[in-house]
Amino acid sequence: MKDLCNNSKHVPSWMMAVMLFVFGCVFISAGIVETSTFAQGKWKNTKYGFGVPAYFSNGSEYFYGDGPYSMQIYKHQNAEISYCGLLGTWAIDDSEFPGHGSVISRTATIRNITYRSRNGIFSGYTTDGRIYYMKKKVDSYNPNAAVRHAYFLAVIYPKSRQAEMEKVTKMISKW
Repeated sequence: MKDLCNNSKHVPSWMMAVMLFVFGCVFISAGIVETSTFAQGKWKNTKYGFGVPAYFSNGSEYFYGDGPYSMQIYKHQNAEISYCGLLGTWAIDDSEFPGHGSVISRTATIRNITYRSRNGIFSGYTTDGRIYYMKKKVDSYNPNAAVRHAYFLAVIYPKSRQAEMEKVTKMISKW
């Protein structure tokens, strides 16, 4: 201890290790606290008529030029919620969208569909191995409308976050 006081420029390696451990615990617990907000049910509304967990980003627009269509992407670490409010009329047909190769966010392309329902629910895996859960809607039939459009809301996440994303998938299924 006397050496430490006399030589304030030198920090013993054991003390450095303890400091790094403490900082690591603080950063890990900050992530747990942030994510636990989801468990507490705190959500924020979007201007698109659905909510996202409060700890997700406020969203950013991504334009996919090959579609062409634009998506609003909400992120938290390796999970995303993606909303597309206007797909072309081509996407009304389920054999056209979604399918293998469909882009559903800036970082997610559909690899396969493992589940499909009559009410527009699709799920499966993306090309990077994450799970996606999506609901596609089609404009209600309007005989005066010149063109009908499809739109979707999806969550993309790694399997390790499946339990955490359960509330998001329930929200999407009721959307």
